[in-house]
Amino acid sequence: MSQSISDMNVEVDSLIEDIGSESAALIANDISPDMTLIEENRTRLMTEYSTSIREQVPDLVAEEVAKDPVLGKWIDKSEVSSITESYLYTLSGEELIDMAANNTLQDEILVKLSEKIIVDNPAVASDEMDAVLYRLEADMRIGVANGVCEAVRLSQEMIDECFTNINTGLQNKLDESTEKLSGELAEKMEKRLQKSMKLVPCGLPVIPPHWVCTVNVWEYEVVGKYKTFEVIDNDNECMFNPYFGHEAQVYVRTEERIPHPFKRDNGENIIWIGYNSPIEFRFSGYAATIVGPGPKGVGDKTGDREEKSEAYEELLSEWEI
Repeated sequence: MSQSISDMNVEVDSLIEDIGSESAALIANDISPDMTLIEENRTRLMTEYSTSIREQVPDLVAEEVAKDPVLGKWIDKSEVSSITESYLYTLSGEELIDMAANNTLQDEILVKLSEKIIVDNPAVASDEMDAVLYRLEADMRIGVANGVCEAVRLSQEMIDECFTNINTGLQNKLDESTEKLSGELAEKMEKRLQKSMKLVPCGLPVIPPHWVCTVNVWEYEVVGKYKTFEVIDNDNECMFNPYFGHEAQVYVRTEERIPHPFKRDNGENIIWIGYNSPIEFRFSGYAATIVGPGPKGVGDKTGDREEKSEAYEELLSEWEI
C-alpha cells in the first residue's frame, strides 16, 4: 500500500505539471485546469497516512525488541520507542511514505538504535556486538512491517475515500475533455488522464497479489579437517620460560606418530605408543529463507544449482575411502 500511495503522489505531481502546461488551451475550450479536488485528497492521504505510520511504528518496533530475550538486556523498550519516534519526526510525510515503500525505513531506524547500543557498551567485543546487531536487524524488519500494516489497517477508510475521490476527479476531467475537446489536444488529454487513472488504485486490495513471496530451501553439507589443532590454556598453571618468563600451556594435535617421552627399546630405538589422527568433521543440514516478490533475492529458481568450495570433492573422497 505504501508503494501505491507513493506512486500516486508522484503521478499527481506529474499530472498537475502537464495540465498546467496545457491550461491556456483548456481554458480556451471552456475546460477548467483546476486540480483542487485531486490535490486536496492527495494531501489528506499523504498527511494522515504518514501520521499513522509515525504513531504506530515506534511502539510496535519497541514491542518487538522487548520480546527478544537478548536485546531486552541491551536497550530499554522506552529508549527504542523514543529514538524511533524522534527519527520519524525528522522526515516529511513524503519521505516517510517513500521509505516505507522501498523498504529503507527499517534500515535507517536500525542505524539509530545500533549507534545507541554501541555507545552504551564500548567495552563489548566486536563479535558479540555483531551478534546483537544481527538480532536487532531481524527484529527491526518485523517491527517496522507490523507498524506499517497497523497504520494501513487504521487508515483503510480514509485511504479508500481519498483514492475514490481522486479517481472521481480524474474521471470527471476525462469526461469533460472527451466532450469538449477534439483533434490532437483531445487525444493527448485522453492518454494522459488514462495513464493517471491506471496508476491510482481504487482502494485497498481485497485479495493478495498472485506473487506473495518466494521460499528458498538449501541443503548444505560441510566437510573439513584441521591439519593442526592448537589450544592455548591461559587459565591453567603457566610454564616457566627462562627467556620470556612464564607462558601458557599449549596443547597441539598434529597428524603424526607419538613416541614415548622417555622409554626406549633394547636397541635404544624409539617406542611408538600411538598415532594422532587429524580432527575431521562432516555434517549437513537445511537452510530456508522467505523473500518478498521482486527480481532481487529470489535465488535458485530451477533447483539444480550447486555451489562447492575448491577442496570439497577432495575432502569428500577421503571420507568415502
